[in-house]
Amino acid sequence: MNIIQATNLRPRPPGSGIGPGSRPSTSKRWSQSRPRALPGFEFTSGKIVFGRNAFEKVPSLVQGYQQQLEEDCGVFIVCGSADRLSRPLAGALGSAGVDNIKVFHVAKEPTVELVQEATREAKGCGVVVAVGGGAAIDTAKAVSVMLTNGGADPDPLDFLEVVGRGLPIEKPGVPFIACPSTAGVGSEVTKNAVLGAGPQKVSMRSPFLVPSVAVVDPVLTVSCPKTTTAYTGLDALVQCIEPYCTHLATPLSDLYARQGIVYGARSLRLAFDEPQNLDAREDMSLCGLFSGVALANSKLGSVHGFAGVLGGMFPTAPHGAVCGRLLPPCWKSNYEACQSEGSEQSSKALKRMEEVASLLLDRQNASVEEAHAWMRSLVEHLQVPGLRSWGMGEKDIPMAVEKSAGSSSMQGNPVKLSHGVLADILAEALD
Repeated sequence: MNIIQATNLRPRPPGSGIGPGSRPSTSKRWSQSRPRALPGFEFTSGKIVFGRNAFEKVPSLVQGYQQQLEEDCGVFIVCGSADRLSRPLAGALGSAGVDNIKVFHVAKEPTVELVQEATREAKGCGVVVAVGGGAAIDTAKAVSVMLTNGGADPDPLDFLEVVGRGLPIEKPGVPFIACPSTAGVGSEVTKNAVLGAGPQKVSMRSPFLVPSVAVVDPVLTVSCPKTTTAYTGLDALVQCIEPYCTHLATPLSDLYARQGIVYGARSLRLAFDEPQNLDAREDMSLCGLFSGVALANSKLGSVHGFAGVLGGMFPTAPHGAVCGRLLPPCWKSNYEACQSEGSEQSSKALKRMEEVASLLLDRQNASVEEAHAWMRSLVEHLQVPGLRSWGMGEKDIPMAVEKSAGSSSMQGNPVKLSHGVLADILAEALD
């Protein structure tokens, strides 16, 4: 399956913080003195197949699962609105001897109703493959577990948080292969699926939602529009920064978050400016992948605490664009709040923010204020519009604050922010 031809236009820059000869990206460890006992933690991850042209391995992976199942089960492909990747994949599966292939298109953000429709279409299929962005992957995640949970006619609402019954998913789903065509969401390695339920976006959450295999091929991202590159890339970068700064970080999530920041900081602009640059695309695919692993095993923060709520209030607002506009004011407000609070937790968060600053700027002793300026410059360079462009106005701020303050992601913020501070963040992000 030779899907896309791309060229390397520029080698990786020297001093990028990785590899032989690179200088350290930060001047000190987060904590010079180790605490007496680390808190216990769990780590969730599925199998990962990464590399240029890794997408060509999907047919053999499918065949492997079919052999394990010992039955002639069908394959259910979930993709975006176009056939750019699903058509050659279906052809390759057919050439490999797979006969029963169904293709389901996801043209919008997934909803409870869409998952119900897809699950009915997938009856009789024993393997699910998603190829596309976060919408396709989240839809396929939900379908994979709905095929084995909830009886003959499962209702996704039974398993949704907040608006549903919140029942546990008790059985593993059918084998599920996730192939992201964008670099940023990280859904290919996370344990939740975000679904629309009326005016709200809520999660179906379980370790069984982690795909059996994540096939991450940077070549698939080369044809992404510039806006998609910008928005998903910002989402990935934020999903590395927030898990690193949260008070719920773990030693393993730190490893992925730190390295993801390095990849995103050095290559997001380049991927936006030079879409055919495979080195930059590879870095961003790693950034997105690592962000998913980090958030699946840690927590997010105020940016995503807002973003989930605003996505429900303003459905046309791209998630990554919202995250990008919120990052600078959230970063600044968290810094000021941590300085004012003076607790042990906030002091640790300040040290973490200093480390992030050095990683972003690839310079020892970079300041948190310099990181704030870097973030503002990045958002401007990527041409991300303010929240007002998506229909939000001053009148919407009180409701958004009220809904966001208690969100799950907000609980991971390194410091509690007052309603007044939250309102100021949104006001700054409007324009």
